[in-house]
Amino acid sequence: MYNILITGTSELSSAIQKKLDEHNVTLISKETGNNINNVSEWGMEYADYDILINLAYDSWGQIDLLQYFYYAWKNDPNKKIINIGSKVSSYGRSEITLENHFWEYRLHKQCLESAFLKMVESALCDIKLINPGPIDTAMVKHLDIPKMSKEFFSTQVKEIIFNPTVKRVDLWK
Repeated sequence: MYNILITGTSELSSAIQKKLDEHNVTLISKETGNNINNVSEWGMEYADYDILINLAYDSWGQIDLLQYFYYAWKNDPNKKIINIGSKVSSYGRSEITLENHFWEYRLHKQCLESAFLKMVESALCDIKLINPGPIDTAMVKHLDIPKMSKEFFSTQVKEIIFNPTVKRVDLWK
């Protein structure tokens, strides 16, 4: 049984938590007093955990979180950091008419991917990046595009976490 920390307390984090029900899973967010933009204030509380799923998005917060846990865990082969990026870091937007507009979300996800690519080669801990396309959540509910279900995505996340040969996955319909 692993101790798993998931950033986010919304519908997607809860779906992943359900898939990992045989483990000790903790969901954190601003609502629980754990703002990812202030990880240096609370990160040590979870230093003894085994797995971080870096899911919640808030500006540069995911990059700060990756950096914090990378430095804490980089020499421990028993630790895992699973970063949830986005298809848009390398591929076009689902909203094609907005493709040429500046979009901070894309920039943040590209930076997360860039940081991952630099860290993955030198870390002893298992660092992964999953770049999903649209998932059927409130964030993209208004878009008439193919979406993967939360159930499918959370099943894939569980399989990827425990596959030591997978480092980066682009996962979309």
